[in-house]
Amino acid sequence: MGDLSKNFSRREIACKDECGRADLIKEYLFRLELWRAGMKDFYGYPRAIINTNAIPGRNGGNRCPANNKAAGGATKSDHLAYPGKAGDWFVDGMSTRELAWWAKWAGFNAIGIYSHNIHAGLRGPIKKRRMHEWGKWPRQYREPVRKQPRGL
Repeated sequence: MGDLSKNFSRREIACKDECGRADLIKEYLFRLELWRAGMKDFYGYPRAIINTNAIPGRNGGNRCPANNKAAGGATKSDHLAYPGKAGDWFVDGMSTRELAWWAKWAGFNAIGIYSHNIHAGLRGPIKKRRMHEWGKWPRQYREPVRKQPRGL
């Protein structure tokens, strides 16, 4: 149980510097929960979506400017936004390509695929983002995960 939402806590996404910045916009939390629920429904059991903050020496959640520079982040990184609108995530036993497919399915539109994790963020005006409502699953949800959408 988390203090930000049902399954995610501030500790997971907090900046590892003294500032301790730890917050996400509501739409980001909604999409994280949608992402987790979709994978649970598809696989039949919950899969833990883990922020790279769980890895020593990594900061995949909110960042202050000093910590972003130390992490080698871009000067206009989405990790700097407060409240946050980006994070680096992984799921044990799942390829980054498959994880990116699920992130795209949940409506994240700023996705980066790395060797061990993905970056999932939200960019642009809210009206231009694809919105899903609980219980109204998109058509591609019923397709096997191995059929990757074009562009990933």
